[in-house]
Amino acid sequence: MILILSEEGDATTTKVTEWLHNDNIPFLRMDDNLCFDIIDLIEINNNKSEITFTYKNKKYLLDNFSIIWNRRGLFQFRIPKISSKQQSLRYHLIEERKTLSDYIAYKILEKFHIDDYRFYNINKLITLDIAVKVGLNIPNTFITNDFSNIKNKNDKLITKNIQDIIPYKNENNYLKQGTNTVGKEIIKEESKFFYSLFQNEIEKKYEIRTFIFFDKLFSMAIFSQNNEKTKTDFRNYDKEKQNRMIPYVLPTKIEQKLIKLMQKLNLQSGSIDMIFDGKNYVFLEVNPVGQLDFVSGYCNYQIEKYIANFLKNKYHELKKVT
Repeated sequence: MILILSEEGDATTTKVTEWLHNDNIPFLRMDDNLCFDIIDLIEINNNKSEITFTYKNKKYLLDNFSIIWNRRGLFQFRIPKISSKQQSLRYHLIEERKTLSDYIAYKILEKFHIDDYRFYNINKLITLDIAVKVGLNIPNTFITNDFSNIKNKNDKLITKNIQDIIPYKNENNYLKQGTNTVGKEIIKEESKFFYSLFQNEIEKKYEIRTFIFFDKLFSMAIFSQNNEKTKTDFRNYDKEKQNRMIPYVLPTKIEQKLIKLMQKLNLQSGSIDMIFDGKNYVFLEVNPVGQLDFVSGYCNYQIEKYIANFLKNKYHELKKVT
């Protein structure tokens, strides 16, 4: 049986499971909003180690699943409400929860698995460092809390979050966080702020989004530079004037470097963003749980069918072994 740890409403999971259902492959899809405190028993002794859980009023053993696909979901544990006077107890329970989560992830890794839910959010700075080590080009990157460290840079700069994009909203303002250009007028001497990430702005010919699944790559070129709204980042979507998106084939050497990067990050799948400046391919980042349905749809790749066939073939292969 195949276990799919997903999230409610994830289009990719829905399409993959439709193909699995069509081929009569047994699977259980578990959405993260229903995965709180569903572990019934973890048993470890000299004869066995078992994890029992209940999902939608039905009991399962983790060992009954031969394949586990970590796709945006995970087993979760709630921390009880604790008064402000008992924060040390709260910190203790957080560590207890981490031990439980790590053990479940460890047991999942014993099986044939796709990704590790502990790596849904990977360190982007470490990723850039590894990208260089495997031979990929990256933008010149600076992290500082003082504009005086970058004010004399001759190149145009962009800024974006060091790690996550979290929109901020209050009663009067809405701050959308993403990739933005840095105007010279805001670079002032001795201007202090929280540590921020800056990169040299690259004059791009087009952007590239690549979904990678083990050693299979699906790439798409995005012509975002002709639209002022999407010029800096195609994710500043213009619904009225959509960017042209077409299937794309990366050079073999670049594909090999991307596969090597994913292996070093211990990722089996993910969405990779790159830029082509007319001469060089420049790596930006990888999102282990990035959306892929628009790459699949615009390029007619049918990635969801490919994943379903992969799971089906692996399921039959493992069934023969047992």
